[in-house]
Amino acid sequence: MKKRTPLRLDIKVLTALLVIFCCIKAAFAAYTDVYMKTPDYAFARIMEAASRGDVDTVSDAADEKAIIGQLFDSLINRKDSSAATLPLVKLSWEPLKQEAIENGQILITGQIAADTASPVYSNAKTTIDRRLKALGFPVPSAGWHYISASWGRQTEPGHAEITAVFYNDALKSSVPCTFTLERKASREWNITG
Repeated sequence: MKKRTPLRLDIKVLTALLVIFCCIKAAFAAYTDVYMKTPDYAFARIMEAASRGDVDTVSDAADEKAIIGQLFDSLINRKDSSAATLPLVKLSWEPLKQEAIENGQILITGQIAADTASPVYSNAKTTIDRRLKALGFPVPSAGWHYISASWGRQTEPGHAEITAVFYNDALKSSVPCTFTLERKASREWNITG
């Protein structure tokens, strides 16, 4: 019978364990100190909150009025780019823009909260659909689903853009949308456009 020798850790085993520990610590530090400060992480958290139905988190992290207002301006500019820049034309569109912002906020909140059966939501959806059709944009206001997002790219210090892809049931197509994010704190980014 062979006599057992106690397990002794030699320098190679200790070095390997130390390297493994340092790699795990570096990966954790990279996640918390680098990735969690990126607009990609913030956008993913906002989309996750939307899928959970957390209206408050989405409202805090996204400037819905600015997003809808910019979307409205973009649609109007595409409809009539030559006249859309004139101050009088901009002023004439302002009541419709305010209506679009109010109804858009109702649609966003209703979609996130899964409250699409309410009469307020139905009225807002009907109004927006009618306005879009009248302007020559047969874009459905409902039936959008988030699919994925690209890596964010910095446009200037404290600002970034992320392109997200949304699928629409009525269009049976995926549509890319570019979002503008602005840094509010070291770990906080908000969608501003």
